[in-house]
Amino acid sequence: MSGAAAARGLSTTRPMVFVAADREGRARAAVVPDGTGATLGTKVAGWSDPDTPWLMTNCNSAYAAVSRQMQGHSAVIHRRGQHTDPITGAHANTPEALISSLRRALV
Repeated sequence: MSGAAAARGLSTTRPMVFVAADREGRARAAVVPDGTGATLGTKVAGWSDPDTPWLMTNCNSAYAAVSRQMQGHSAVIHRRGQHTDPITGAHANTPEALISSLRRALV
């Protein structure tokens, strides 16, 4: 578990929280039943502006299908220690920070 104090990631029993945030600081969050492309895609389609050009995520494979709704997709790979894409500057830090705060409040 690499020194973590508590279990992390998709294998935990904590509620799954999906968060979408824009670069202006606006965010939405919802507890979702699973992290499948169908579930996340429904949220992205309902929450995003059709003119939104780019999706920035972590490397969860469910986002592959979701990204087809957007003009482009950048992903960071946390297991490689990557938190910001060195080429595009893309990151998922805003929603991940909100998820962390929500989980602490819910659990």
